[in-house]
Amino acid sequence: MSSSFSFRRIGYATGNFGKNILASSMDILLLFVMTDMLGINPTLAGLVMLSSLVLDALLDPLIGLASDRTHGVLGRYGPYILLGAPISAGLFVALFQLPALGLGSVLLVALLSWGFRIGYSLIDLPHNALLTAVAPAGPERARLSTYRFLFSSLASLVIALSLRPLADGDDASGLSASTLASLSIAIGLSSALVMVFSWLSVAGLDRKHSATAVAGRVGWRELGQALRVRFLRRTIALGALASLGLPLFAKSLLYVAANLLDDVEAASDMLTAMFTGQLAGIALWIGLAAKKPSTALLTYAYCVAAFGLASAMAFLAFAPQFVLVSCFIVGIGAAGAYSLIWTIVADGADWVQAKLGISASGAIFAVAILAQKAAIGLGAMIFGAGLDLAGYEAGGSSLAIDRAILGCGLALPCALALSCAWLCHELGKGSSA
Repeated sequence: MSSSFSFRRIGYATGNFGKNILASSMDILLLFVMTDMLGINPTLAGLVMLSSLVLDALLDPLIGLASDRTHGVLGRYGPYILLGAPISAGLFVALFQLPALGLGSVLLVALLSWGFRIGYSLIDLPHNALLTAVAPAGPERARLSTYRFLFSSLASLVIALSLRPLADGDDASGLSASTLASLSIAIGLSSALVMVFSWLSVAGLDRKHSATAVAGRVGWRELGQALRVRFLRRTIALGALASLGLPLFAKSLLYVAANLLDDVEAASDMLTAMFTGQLAGIALWIGLAAKKPSTALLTYAYCVAAFGLASAMAFLAFAPQFVLVSCFIVGIGAAGAYSLIWTIVADGADWVQAKLGISASGAIFAVAILAQKAAIGLGAMIFGAGLDLAGYEAGGSSLAIDRAILGCGLALPCALALSCAWLCHELGKGSSA
């Protein structure tokens, strides 16, 4: 591998930092900000997150089909990334100014969340679909997927470390509204700059991919033909099931810290441990990528995540001082679960092009992302409804609330991770056949 191409791959992978510094902030902070800083009912807060993610998800197939038809000096995906980067960053900043401005309208939060998700879909789907142009199928693509996740983990680690200076507020939430407002500006600006740099690193490859794409317009009919491939359908379903469960753990940690441990700053330590585990996991999965098929590695990753979640529940009940160990283990499993699924999706897109003559990588990635984002939104809705049913209020505490946090944030993800491990094992047997 030439040094110039190595630079291109690393430059492309940095885009995951630009995307995930926004996505992690939303996943970790938004539900808590709505319920504890803006005083929004937990069920309504969950509904806002669900509706914005579903909107984002529904846009992905449209953007995927449009990008598959796009040809020009900016390639297939450049126009969407360069447009979406400032939109997503600007609306992200506006959303997290609301607590400092004293604006807590559910409608305003919803409008800004929907606008942010429109901008985010313009960068997320095209950047993911670029994977097929940047690296060939096989071990190189698997390694690049883990490099991408390295930058995702670094972004998440930045957010985790930022929780400590955030946790100096004097209101019921324990978070500082003014610090949140300033932090959001830094995050939004960083995201926009990194996304532009990421595309520029592989702009030539994007143009080449656009110029050599299979002729013809890709539409709903062609996408339907691609989705008749059973391996591809099962891969998309697997990603959705994992996305329903694993992200709930990160969402739950601010509630675990504030309610179960009575120390909101502990959320920073737990998230830092988890994201440090992700960084360690990346080295593990990169080392195994050339030795084991991606389906086998995914099976192992889900099992590791489930073990970490089960041990976290045990430690919180009997030895809270050791819960950081569990968070680290969950991070190791999540590193494989979040990164390797895209290798399998990309391989499926290549198979469709080789066997069916349909160049629809953008649309295929769009469907996979649609399923995952809808599942993430459903998970947030389940969490919010669980808190509401338990009678959750900012600063309040009860046995019912504690059980809701543990059930929705740890027990449900653990059960779903075990289900994913079994389904991935079955997927691997089908792939071999």
